Amino acid sequence: YSAAVPGLPTSYAAILRIKSASSSSALFNSKNRPRLSSPSLGSISSPGWRGTAQHYRSPTNLYHFSEAFKRDESVDYGPVFVQEPDDVIFPTDSEEKKVSLNCQARGNPAPIYRWLRNGTEIDIESDYRYSLIEGSFIISDPNEAKDSGQYQCLTTNVFGSILSREATLQFALDTVPNKSHLQGCAGVIIYVGLRKQTKKAK
Repeated sequence: YSAAVPGLPTSYAAILRIKSASSSSALFNSKNRPRLSSPSLGSISSPGWRGTAQHYRSPTNLYHFSEAFKRDESVDYGPVFVQEPDDVIFPTDSEEKKVSLNCQARGNPAPIYRWLRNGTEIDIESDYRYSLIEGSFIISDPNEAKDSGQYQCLTTNVFGSILSREATLQFALDTVPNKSHLQGCAGVIIYVGLRKQTKKAK
């Protein structure tokens, strides 16, 4: 790094080039503080240079920090879950004709994703309704007979595989859930439906 002092010839300002931490410490050592003189600037003492020297060294420190960060990023490791799928209750009369089971993992190399339904791996290509977007499993036009069940996300790279918790996909009427749905779910949708049903009975 080099800096030109205003009013000084460029050749003279070259003495401010900092080649290494050792040379900079020698340059700005309290015993070796230079005293500059110039016809245009007069005499310049160096008390304020200590902070300047630290400022000049800081890019070097940031560079080493950046390099250390890059080394950490280059470390290979197996997949680790960032997000696992949650239970889903899909209203049969919903206008939203799509179900999303979310899954996200990090790893190096980047993990690949597969999905299981009731313990059996799903062939994404076997059904046009299935798609995989950044690890999340999307079902278009969900069907209760075909799609209800227990889902798990399986992520893999060369260092290992991890399997997510089970997420239940259930189908229910928005206002009158049946007994099996009551046993499997503790969400707000169930209780709202019961209150609506009670009001109608009155």
